[in-house]
Amino acid sequence: MDAPTAHHTLTEALEAIRANSENPRAAIADFEAKAERLQAEANALRQIANGMRGLLGEPPAEVSSAGAQASGPPVDRTRPEGMEAIRRIMKDGGVWTSRQLLDEMKKRGWESKGSPNPIRPTEAAINRLWKVKREIERVGRGEYRYIGTGAQTQTSPPPPEFALLTAGTEP
Repeated sequence: MDAPTAHHTLTEALEAIRANSENPRAAIADFEAKAERLQAEANALRQIANGMRGLLGEPPAEVSSAGAQASGPPVDRTRPEGMEAIRRIMKDGGVWTSRQLLDEMKKRGWESKGSPNPIRPTEAAINRLWKVKREIERVGRGEYRYIGTGAQTQTSPPPPEFALLTAGTEP
């Protein structure tokens, strides 16, 4: 998966302009279409990388509205994200659904900003806290309660593939 260099892209652009000298709008349309395809591919790769970060219990990388990795001031790491945000909310007690947790995270300003469908990372974090970390227990269909760090519950053990995903991470 070799990325084109700036020189390669510029050379390609000049050739397209020469080929479409009578219709420069066609060259513009071609470049816009190519940019859309490359942006979609870049977004897919970022989603894969953020999914892998999520499996490791790490927060997703900040992404700007244009889709590129955000630059500028460092990301505020004092705001909890993912499992830590859910853990802090659930420690207050009660039984929670993924929708209630997402609503509470939004209320506190802790929602995941890098996902087009924020319920997905919320559900993924809940599953990691339940099946891998065993800090929450399932008390009903889609309902969970915080039980503490490393607690043993009546729930079934995590599937074997979780051992591969969590190898090398803290228990």
